Amino acid sequence: MYRTFSNQIESPLLRLPAELRNQIWALASDAVHVVILRHDLGHDLGPGVYYSGSALRLLCKQTSEEALAYVNTPGKVHIASDVHTCDFFSVIQHSLLSNASAYHTIEMGITMAWAILDDVQYPGIGGSYQKYDWVAEEIDFSAVFPGIRCALITSNRPGGFGMSEARKKLVRDAMASVFDNEALVLGFNHGEQVYSQCLRWGVIQAKS
Repeated sequence: MYRTFSNQIESPLLRLPAELRNQIWALASDAVHVVILRHDLGHDLGPGVYYSGSALRLLCKQTSEEALAYVNTPGKVHIASDVHTCDFFSVIQHSLLSNASAYHTIEMGITMAWAILDDVQYPGIGGSYQKYDWVAEEIDFSAVFPGIRCALITSNRPGGFGMSEARKKLVRDAMASVFDNEALVLGFNHGEQVYSQCLRWGVIQAKS
């Protein structure tokens, strides 16, 4: 009890007005990251999710209580570049993405974007993962993510994307088809940081 009261008095963060603190919690909790979990020895443990605001729950009782509503309601889902289509499908099928209907942005690596384009252009054949088709009937992405308005493609390759405007339009149209939103906006983000790593806390793992 003493420590909680002391924090409220001494912490510059907790002395801020509640409205400003809430804005900070919201900004810190804006994304959920789909990652490949790794053991300390480097072994892959499979896909899982990490909510960007999870650390706020560990700071103190007050931040935990104030940030709770924001931690579980991010607006963006970020798929790390080493997560394959089958891994992402597993995360969805295990219902690890809380409040997915509220997500407005999806961010992915360029390889996954190519897989979506292949599946839309060649339905039933698929690209690298024929068993996991972005346009297959077992997952209705427009139902899982009805609020997606923006798709971001990330690349950390030195040459960037190297896509013509015509190719970008094909990718945008494929994304719009998968998420059933003709007004979907496609963006490009250079220099992605790969989030998949050995994570010790705040992670929910997909079980086989």
